Amino acid sequence: MKDFIQLLVESKRRKKKLVSLIGIIQGENETPRSYLQRFNAKHIKVEDSSPNIVMAALIKGVRHPKLASSLFTKAHPSWML
Repeated sequence: MKDFIQLLVESKRRKKKLVSLIGIIQGENETPRSYLQRFNAKHIKVEDSSPNIVMAALIKGVRHPKLASSLFTKAHPSWML
């Protein structure tokens, strides 16, 4: 019975707000893959996420220049000259 109650409580936890994604920043020694995995794990817990805001938060937190450029280009191809 105790396990059932624990599962019920965990399933009812509140989802995080979209603004919580903005604070996720790639660590200095964190690989791009690790950052993307960590970002995605937190993104899954966000309710009502707008794709444009999620992508902006993802790009904002990237410290790897090539990855940031690649993500920006894919998010906004019409902005490229």
